[in-house]
Amino acid sequence: MALNEYADVLIKRRPVLESCLSQIEDAYKLILDTAQNGGTLFTCGNGGSNADSYHIVGELLKSFNKKRPLDPDFSQKLESIDPNESTKLEQLEGGIKAMALGAQTAFSTAFANDVDPDLVFGQELAALGQEKDLLLCLSTSGNSSNVKYAAMVARARGMRSILLTGERNGNISQYVDVVVNVPETETYRIQELHIGVYHCWCLALEDALFKEA
Repeated sequence: MALNEYADVLIKRRPVLESCLSQIEDAYKLILDTAQNGGTLFTCGNGGSNADSYHIVGELLKSFNKKRPLDPDFSQKLESIDPNESTKLEQLEGGIKAMALGAQTAFSTAFANDVDPDLVFGQELAALGQEKDLLLCLSTSGNSSNVKYAAMVARARGMRSILLTGERNGNISQYVDVVVNVPETETYRIQELHIGVYHCWCLALEDALFKEA
């Protein structure tokens, strides 16, 4: 199924999201283009949005809604390492490059303690981000300072970026390429809609990149 088919299902379940359908589509185009060109999707957020940033990465690194076969050349190379272990190794799945900023806790706590907690996401992205990569910012207010600085670093690196937020843009919006404003103002309601949006992206991305074995 293509994005529009998954989006139709999403909007039937969450009709309020029709108001930001074009934003959802524009953001997906960036995500798909990044994956097709070998880039990494970096995610970041705080609190529930931090959990969502990990959730997204979890859906991308392994099979989500269907089986993802490995690249045949890679499968052959795995088998050639040790044919006796091929049965175990053939359980590996195709993945989509993704990383949640803040997952490296030794680095994060050291930098927050020694330098500035507002810049933890930005420092990690400055070290790892490349022009072909994409940053997905999750902030229900659109004003999270550490997310804002990550967006600024992404722009300086030549990366494209997306803000997934609520009805109010917030100041992060000026530093990103696409803003997806779900039409809610209360944090938990915004997050409930965010889950549907990023699941829609993950479903469409998996279908676009993998043919089921």
